[in-house]
Amino acid sequence: MSNILLLDTAVVLQALVAGDGQSTAKALLVSGRDLVAPDTLLVELARLVARKQAKGELTDDQAYAILDAVPNLVRFVGVSGSLVRRAYELSRELGITPVDGVFIATAESLGAQLVTSDLVLLAKVQGTAAAEHLAELGSL
Repeated sequence: MSNILLLDTAVVLQALVAGDGQSTAKALLVSGRDLVAPDTLLVELARLVARKQAKGELTDDQAYAILDAVPNLVRFVGVSGSLVRRAYELSRELGITPVDGVFIATAESLGAQLVTSDLVLLAKVQGTAAAEHLAELGSL
């Protein structure tokens, strides 16, 4: 396993928005570790930020600050056709979303661990080969 940590969208959002897990997620972002994410994280992050903004949990300025900060915090990996194909296979095999499949497929391709706070995803991959590529945020 490489030294690379792949971050899921929830972890990035936790680091940048006050709430549960923020201190742990924020510490990871400033740890100096090699942090990467598939470039699809940007679109998923925009969706989550828009949802929080619509609920009144973020101001427009806060939403834009989050979206502007992320490219400076992680290195992005492009999503290719073969990666999408593997993501689709994982989604069917594990009963996860194709988006989650992209994150796991990217971790596999890099020999990295996907850091997540998604307990549902962790439960679905438990006991499978994909589990070796996942780490719970709180376990680091």
